[in-house]
Amino acid sequence: MSVLYALLVGIDTYRMGRWARLAGARNDVVAAAAVLRGRAGGRRPEIRELYDDDATRAAVIDGLRHHLGRAGPGDTALFWFSGHGSEAEAPPELRHVEAGPTMQTLVCADSRTGGVPDLLDKELSLLLDDLAERGAHVAVVLDGCHSGGATRSAREKAEPGVRVRALPAGSVRDLPGTLLPELGGRPFSAVGRSAAEHVALAAARRFELAEERWLDGAPRGLFSWALLRALNRLGGTATYRQLLVAARAEVELYAYRQVPQLYPDLPGLADAPFLGGAVTSVGTGMIIRYAAEGWELDAGACHGLRPVPDGADVLRVAVHGDPSREARVARVLAERSLVVPLGWEPDRERQYDVVLSRVELPATVVAIGGRGEDHAGTARG
Repeated sequence: MSVLYALLVGIDTYRMGRWARLAGARNDVVAAAAVLRGRAGGRRPEIRELYDDDATRAAVIDGLRHHLGRAGPGDTALFWFSGHGSEAEAPPELRHVEAGPTMQTLVCADSRTGGVPDLLDKELSLLLDDLAERGAHVAVVLDGCHSGGATRSAREKAEPGVRVRALPAGSVRDLPGTLLPELGGRPFSAVGRSAAEHVALAAARRFELAEERWLDGAPRGLFSWALLRALNRLGGTATYRQLLVAARAEVELYAYRQVPQLYPDLPGLADAPFLGGAVTSVGTGMIIRYAAEGWELDAGACHGLRPVPDGADVLRVAVHGDPSREARVARVLAERSLVVPLGWEPDRERQYDVVLSRVELPATVVAIGGRGEDHAGTARG
């Protein structure tokens, strides 16, 4: 029997002080553990949970190495982190593999105390790649912010009663001896390989805030709550891409500046069922879903859709396999479009694969008449 190895980390209390305290990270992990035990999908669940002061940098690394490291071919290794994220200035030896001067970090319970640094994203990628090289299916859920700069305006922008999971940028420049020794002993081309080896679901884009809110009678990470709701609703056969779309729609009903992300967002691992299985065929490439402004299409001007005049019915989409269920594109935005269902009531809990069913053709020059006659004009298809 294959095994689901899970390392679940939830940190509300940090050694650095009460000002860093969260309220919903532990609740996230308790809920995730319950769902995983009930939805192991025929696998034997082997779940390790680390909370608060037990979730030190050393304990997290040990869990990645030795608990998830037990996973082999046919097994699944899941790392779930709910807590503060941040960023740190890239050490000199890693700057050539970073797109900018900083790298993303996870803040462990003892980070930034007693000379202990955050866990760098490159360290995490290295450890996860080691798991994937052994043949395990590797998945990651990260519910925290990853921009220390985002905290500068977090208190001003956050709504009353909303916490954000971000801390100011830290530093590792004076702590090189505390980082994983493999960072210096492995070819650096391997350090950035993680996108091809494991699949990750993240709470927000790098420059955004990951929020905590009061949900279902308790403080929760908004993304963790939405992701588990999506999993319960869609079932164990849902792919990472389908779960991300469903969770994103839920998150956007509460937070306009938090957009969950899927890495890599390419055909392949993203289209495997959550926690492993055969890759499914990629859908039509477009979906409609219910979001904060109503029904929307996940394609916009940057995908080649042309602006639609107010009230015009020149661009429609139809549900894949059921052309009778159409929606009119009412407004084309940069990355998405607002649509109006025509003659049917979609289920707000679902997302629908769609195809273009009506497209305004561009103006075409035509000529009418015999040779030598000039009757050129324009026509629209």
